[in-house]
Amino acid sequence: ANALAVRPEAGAVEVEQSDLDGRLLVSLRAPAPVCVLVEASDARAPELGQPGAVVEVRAAPGPVERLAVDAAPADATRLADAERVVAVGLGLGSADALPAVERLARALDAEIAGSMPAATAGWVPHERYVGLSGQQISPALYLALGISGAPQHLAGIRGAKMVVAVDTDARAPIFRAAEYGIVGDLREVVPALTEALAASGG
Repeated sequence: ANALAVRPEAGAVEVEQSDLDGRLLVSLRAPAPVCVLVEASDARAPELGQPGAVVEVRAAPGPVERLAVDAAPADATRLADAERVVAVGLGLGSADALPAVERLARALDAEIAGSMPAATAGWVPHERYVGLSGQQISPALYLALGISGAPQHLAGIRGAKMVVAVDTDARAPIFRAAEYGIVGDLREVVPALTEALAASGG
């Protein structure tokens, strides 16, 4: 699943996929036939040879037992419906910077979210992790603070109308997905944005 590239070979298929929130590129080689799920893109699908035969297999019906029903946390629902989201990544530095982020979110009337590493660090609740295997959201404004922009994270904000990124690394992939970007120290940029919003009346 989530393949980035597919290269057919003689009797086999080589697949590239990212892992560990985009920090690791994995190459896999499997004997054909193989089913590969590729991320949506404009790239032309590779020629994989002749299509295989379709065989209908009837599954024998068996008993179905409901083990549990878990409702989605209210936090997750609010994030999914939010018009504005402020998200933090490890570039925030530490949890000590979260109060400043919370003030900025209140000024924007926004919900707070985070990247998978930020959720793993305990900076945001796990149900507020945005990414391919977490929340996939479509806010009108997505403000990414200290998020590098791994492929899994970008998949979670594919539906965002406007992405604004703040990071110290001018080469961070998040800037390629952003309409507006600020290269700077979050300890300076976040309070400045909050003050600017207060001065403009929100």
